[in-house]
Amino acid sequence: MAKKKYILIFLPLVLIIVYLFLSINHETNIKGNDDLNSCKYPNVNVILIVIDTLRADHLGCYGYSRNTSPEIDKLSKEGIIFKNMVAQSSWTKPSTASILSGLYPKNHGAMTGKGRLPEEIHLLSEILRGYGYHSYAFVGNIHVSQAAGFNQGFKEFFYFQEKDVKVVPNIFVRSDELNNSLASFIRQLDDTSNNFIYIHYMDPHHPYLPKEKHFSKENKKRFTNAFSLPKAISSMNEEERRILLIEAINAYDDEILYNDKMIGNMVRMLKKKNMYSNSIIIITSDHGEEFFEHGNFTHGKSLYDEQLKVPLIIHMPGKTHKTINEIANQVDILPTILSLLEIPIPKNIDGIDLLNNKRTPNLASYAELSINQLTISSIRTSKYKLIEGVTFPFDRKKKNHRWFKERALIETNDDSLELVIKSFYKNRKVRVLSDGIPIDTFTINTKKQVFNIRLPDSKRKKMVAIESLTPCHVPRQLKISNDKRCLAFCIFNSRNVNAKSLLSARYLEYYTLTEDPGEKNNRYYHPESREIITLLKKNLKKYLLDKKSASLSKKPVKFSKEQIKTLKTLGYM
Repeated sequence: MAKKKYILIFLPLVLIIVYLFLSINHETNIKGNDDLNSCKYPNVNVILIVIDTLRADHLGCYGYSRNTSPEIDKLSKEGIIFKNMVAQSSWTKPSTASILSGLYPKNHGAMTGKGRLPEEIHLLSEILRGYGYHSYAFVGNIHVSQAAGFNQGFKEFFYFQEKDVKVVPNIFVRSDELNNSLASFIRQLDDTSNNFIYIHYMDPHHPYLPKEKHFSKENKKRFTNAFSLPKAISSMNEEERRILLIEAINAYDDEILYNDKMIGNMVRMLKKKNMYSNSIIIITSDHGEEFFEHGNFTHGKSLYDEQLKVPLIIHMPGKTHKTINEIANQVDILPTILSLLEIPIPKNIDGIDLLNNKRTPNLASYAELSINQLTISSIRTSKYKLIEGVTFPFDRKKKNHRWFKERALIETNDDSLELVIKSFYKNRKVRVLSDGIPIDTFTINTKKQVFNIRLPDSKRKKMVAIESLTPCHVPRQLKISNDKRCLAFCIFNSRNVNAKSLLSARYLEYYTLTEDPGEKNNRYYHPESREIITLLKKNLKKYLLDKKSASLSKKPVKFSKEQIKTLKTLGYM
């Protein structure tokens, strides 16, 4: 009886303690966006972590078999994880500009290697400044540096400049080095609320030279700045290629693991400063990385999912766990942050508040790539994907001729073609195709020659391809000049050929993602795909035409000689 009395006396006290514990930890498994609408945290800190070149499918919380991300996984279990986060481009400048501006690349204008983020574009740092926030940046990538215009609105902007490629095997700042500066900064920070801190880590970006080896401890190859995987693979047999790719992925995964460790250290810094419980932490990436899934290595060369699918994890004060499977875009990060802070969302941005159940969900994601001679765009839904684009030839500024590496494309309605052409080096065989069907083959030499080619079906538009059947040659290797381009033939203006309008390649690709998630089976020319392709093309065309960046200032980035060297090393110039 006495025991029962004690139980009755202490039971209410126990229940109160349990209630307070649950209230403090605020751990909830949110079932719908209705509950997320109520998540508002005015005046807290915002910690935006962008991990360069991080594929979502190489993290444990996204289903990866390797334990590459224990610290990120912990945050995901106490936060909101978006399983279908799509980047707006496959390289740093345009994608990060979309994160920080809430605008698609076509609207913020920072799309090319020499393109600068226009001053008219208002970044998250500038918006937050108007509401009493102080913004700070710690970045290790030249494409998001002051030179590229990304310091707008920041109180302090720390750019860790790339090192000389001739001196060190890895030109990028390590996450531990960046963290050292970050730790010193946080220790001296007076205000522990109303801060926006943007951190841009570089570890997973090539070169893959992990500071700590776990998955790559048996690797024989070192993936330095100078290493070119495509060049190495070209001279290998199938088994050697397989081993090399495994080693590249091993090293890449180790870079992720070390960066993840430094994120754990950063979280401990915030806790020590009593900022962790008063901070929204966002983890994402600018783009992914390709390991020859579609014949390329690294990124910035296509718009396939391995280069576009990135993580997005939002960890809010307390523990609110939810998995969201609908499409999320990089342009959605800015409005979602503003909504969480109870700050009005500008009307002129492209993104949406991902936590607002009253808005229309993202039905599609758009991506763009415009670098070197390549210009492509894509539209992606949860089921389908369309990629369209072109590769321009060399000498785009020349008016009367163009050099080609392998192939020239000519769109025409005519029933014949006057082709003025010459070979770059020695005689070479050239083949002519009309809509993919071979119609002629001839030999050209190093002097201008004129060929009149008969074309089938004069009543409709045709795509005529001129293809070299002999490999291209590099002038520098032949000691003809210092030109590093690989050249095959040159086409000149003629009666019905305008050299300025010629293309090197055209991309017309359509994938059914539910059946073909790896985007291996291009169904663009399948008759049963016509209806969906027409609808996707219509929406992509509408997206591209609705452009806001035409009136923006077009100031080029002013790079130093050292920075130009860096960009050339990375293949951006």
